[in-house]
Amino acid sequence: MAAFAQIPRPLWLALHAAAAGVALLVVALLLSHDDAGALHRWGVTVAGTLATASIAVRAVAIERDRRAWIPLAVGLGAYTCGSLLWALFWSGDGNPPLPSVADVLWLAFYPAAYATIAMVVRRSFTRAPGSMWLDGLVAVLTFAAGGVALIYGPVFHEAARTDLGVQAAYPICDLALVVVVTAIVAMSGWRPGARWILIGAAMLCWFVADAADLDSVAGGGAYSHGAADAFWCAGMGLLGAAPWVRRGAPEGLRGEGARVLFVPAAFSAVALGLLAADRIWGLNGITAGLALAAVAIALARTALTLREVQLLADARHESLVDELTGLPSRRHFHRRLATVLREAEVEDLPFALLIFDLDRFKELNDTLGHGAGDTLLQLVGRRLRDSLGRGALLARLGGDEFAVLLPPGSDRAAAQRAGTKVVESIAQPFAIDGLTLDVGVSVGIALYPEHATGESELLRRADVAMYLAKGAGGGVALYDPRRDLHTRDRLVLGQQLRAGLERGDEMVVHYQPKVDPQLGRVVGLEALVRWQHPAHGTLMPPDFLPLAEKSGLVGHVTRAVLDQALAQLARWRATGLDLTVAVNLAIADLADEGLGDDIAQALARHGVPPTSLTLEVTEDGVIADPEAAAAGLAALARLGIRIALDDFGTGWSSLAHLRRLPVTELKIDESFVADMVRDEDDAAIVRTTLDLGRSLRLRVVAEGVQDEETWTALAALGADAIQGFVLTRPLPAAQMDAWLKARRDGPIARCALPGATRSHRDAGERGTPLRFRL
Repeated sequence: MAAFAQIPRPLWLALHAAAAGVALLVVALLLSHDDAGALHRWGVTVAGTLATASIAVRAVAIERDRRAWIPLAVGLGAYTCGSLLWALFWSGDGNPPLPSVADVLWLAFYPAAYATIAMVVRRSFTRAPGSMWLDGLVAVLTFAAGGVALIYGPVFHEAARTDLGVQAAYPICDLALVVVVTAIVAMSGWRPGARWILIGAAMLCWFVADAADLDSVAGGGAYSHGAADAFWCAGMGLLGAAPWVRRGAPEGLRGEGARVLFVPAAFSAVALGLLAADRIWGLNGITAGLALAAVAIALARTALTLREVQLLADARHESLVDELTGLPSRRHFHRRLATVLREAEVEDLPFALLIFDLDRFKELNDTLGHGAGDTLLQLVGRRLRDSLGRGALLARLGGDEFAVLLPPGSDRAAAQRAGTKVVESIAQPFAIDGLTLDVGVSVGIALYPEHATGESELLRRADVAMYLAKGAGGGVALYDPRRDLHTRDRLVLGQQLRAGLERGDEMVVHYQPKVDPQLGRVVGLEALVRWQHPAHGTLMPPDFLPLAEKSGLVGHVTRAVLDQALAQLARWRATGLDLTVAVNLAIADLADEGLGDDIAQALARHGVPPTSLTLEVTEDGVIADPEAAAAGLAALARLGIRIALDDFGTGWSSLAHLRRLPVTELKIDESFVADMVRDEDDAAIVRTTLDLGRSLRLRVVAEGVQDEETWTALAALGADAIQGFVLTRPLPAAQMDAWLKARRDGPIARCALPGATRSHRDAGERGTPLRFRL
């Protein structure tokens, strides 16, 4: 973007004047009735000269992609020279030589165009999953079938005519270019950007013109091109404009929304229509064969997508079971707790949550080893599952910590009975490695809605109750607000939060970079809020965001973060750093009708394009109220803002909801990423999530990357970006600015990935240090 800003204003005016001239020429050709006049004789040459000059100036003036556009300028220049020779020597000849020098120059354009497309594609696209290749094949075969249907008669029925053989080369070459561009559009998730649309439209214009000219000659007409000249000129104008299109967003393997499914389905419908037309009118065998192949591949693409969804479902199902004890895992427990909370709220029923851990478990591990500790945990799980019965959900939260979730309708007495069962079951000795072990347990109970109505607060208060039991020497303890030392402090903290927001100088933003793991290129930053408390110092989000949500202040916090983040982003962009920034939204923000207007005003105030802002929403927050979330996110997406689904994999991600939401990015939760190189289940979840994201044309970001081994694994799997302490901890703006500047040309503290592909070599040769690229 910054490179375009350096173009002198007179040159911009000249380019616009050239574009206007080509447009006027096209209109004049369409309105002209004299096919043999000077306008038709010289129009293509004039349009080609202007388009060639435009592409050449782009290649000379701007270094980025220079080598990609030089071949196109040379090829279009050759095409223009061919048109000039035709106008000078053969335009009035009813029987020109075939092939002529003009034909050689015209046909020279096509290899040059292929070279340009290949180089631009190489910079724009990296790794494509199977479903994208199949989408591209469906589109290519359908387009090819339609093109063959148009030019089949003149080419094959009159194959003996030499002049037709030369004339047929042009629409065939045009069609080949249209097919290539169509494949690229399909692999971009049907969101290719204006550049590819212009190139594809140019080739379509030429195909129409050359196919019409071929049909005219095959029918015994002259080589007078007539209205076809207007299409040739229009195609040249579109080619001349393509290199100058500003890319508002990076091109690549991504896309979202209904077109991910609609456009391939539309191509499949066209292929079926061609098959029906062949059945009725008998078009030709080539068209029918291509259409039939397109339908077959469309069916294969559907089967592949269903397989990817099934793999993800299987992997996530396995993650819901604790591998050691066979009990429900922490993820399963949190999912079930969210469901029970909704049921209890709707039916107005109480329920109870118990959290407990084993006393002296660390001592056992240190004395007898982790093998004995694992055996004890397995025996505890078995024994408690039998004693608690089927009505309660028993889950292992991690280590020696367990939870029991009683169903809606469970009151204080039921909770006390369950707690007593836990204590009595654990009180029975355990036989391990020939030893008889006595193990104690401390159980904490929190009741809904008596003690808390939210998930996090209910868990916290059950945890507080457990420590009350532990302080009493074990047994069962019910949450007691009078003994919760944090309650009054939190009340005071809530009042101080309101005052701090009014002062406007206590909410500060730290930034953590997102990096392309294959190229080592910084692709964006996430803005993370901190509260610079006058007395307590820096407070992290869990210390005050729950207070903000309960106090109705979360919208004020969100707006403060947005304003700071956009202001800082504007400063970075002014220095030439083409970055994006991501800001987290709370659940309450999705229901705030004024948020969209405030964000639009903030973007305008700081001069930041909407595509540079990503808003992150949690998976649980979206699924909690999918209708409201869909409406709120759709309004934000209409502004051009990108939407990311944060903590993906930790909640219930209904695929129906995911397809309906305007999501452009998935962020794999760090609980899956942190141990993926050591835990096969986590690795399977990460891999299948990446595959599903690519199938839905969504950008996939891995959070919580702590080490280089995980970085390497994610790069090999094709993650779009990584984020975590392996790069840096979140830094305030000044430190992040220094961090970015130091790494504009400095190496990453790791070596190039083994097996890096040719497209990754931009960042460094294999075995040499990669560099951050901004």
